[in-house]
Amino acid sequence: MKTFDQNLSNNRVLVIGNSYLTASVSINFAKAGFPVSVVSNTLMVKERILIHLEDIKKTGKEECKPSIRYIQEISDKEPFFLAILTDNDTETYHKDTINRIENNTNEDLIIGICTNYIPLSRFQHDAKYPGNILGMNWTEPAHTNFFLELVANTKTHHSVVDFLEKFAIRYLGKDPYIITGETGVRSKMLAAMAREAFFLIEKGYAKVEDIDRACRNDAGTYMPFAGNFRYMDVMGTYAYGVVMKKLNKELSNATKLPDFFVEKLQKKKYGMKVKEGFYKYDKNDIRKWNQKTRKFSYEIKELMEKYPFEDWLEEVKESAKSSTVPR
Repeated sequence: MKTFDQNLSNNRVLVIGNSYLTASVSINFAKAGFPVSVVSNTLMVKERILIHLEDIKKTGKEECKPSIRYIQEISDKEPFFLAILTDNDTETYHKDTINRIENNTNEDLIIGICTNYIPLSRFQHDAKYPGNILGMNWTEPAHTNFFLELVANTKTHHSVVDFLEKFAIRYLGKDPYIITGETGVRSKMLAAMAREAFFLIEKGYAKVEDIDRACRNDAGTYMPFAGNFRYMDVMGTYAYGVVMKKLNKELSNATKLPDFFVEKLQKKKYGMKVKEGFYKYDKNDIRKWNQKTRKFSYEIKELMEKYPFEDWLEEVKESAKSSTVPR
């Protein structure tokens, strides 16, 4: 594979999607100095990018003069080194997109896909260069948090995974982890928590507001600090063993969505964008929550930076800074 150009402006990134994540992933790369080309079918992505740029300006802590352009389609043999598919879209859509990308770019192009529950091998199956494809799962807003989940299987080139891990640390400000397999672990853990929450509501043990308060006021305070297992160590692992031995028998093992949630989906109560989900909203509520979410993402990152996950991460960051980051 070619060597990564240390002149960042020569390493072009392609971001494809129609979601909030499309905008924040684009900003994440642009902040680092990479020219970004965005393919999107919605004006919302461009508007969201402008909002993020204004937020960065307001912090007064960094200057961001991004190189972002908006394109309709990929031209023949565009010299991108990395393409990101940001939407959690259908398998068919992603495979068609991969086909279009590979037909219009070079064989060294790396393709990162938000995989979530879809096995990585399905996207690689009909691809020309399956070894260059891997899962890249982000969380919104991508440019103000440490999260990046890399998913690689036996078909993925090791050199691609090694490169992206160092790249994400050095340039994107991430604390990435690598999952060897077909899907990531983040979506599974979130789904397990949601399933148990649905179960508790369905059985009448708690209301939606109770669940949110329990998550926010307990787990929400220690998760950014330590994660699950470190917190068990801090509090006493034995106690968790005793509690879980009893609780595991009572936890939900449901394989289908509860009726109250299915009904909500049938009525198209999709959340803030339609002014109703688990809660109801008006225009002012939506604007307020969007502003608070973006502001909070900056503040929680600053707090997490004061309490790094591990001392070795600082060593890794230093190593990545001095590395030539070969491809």
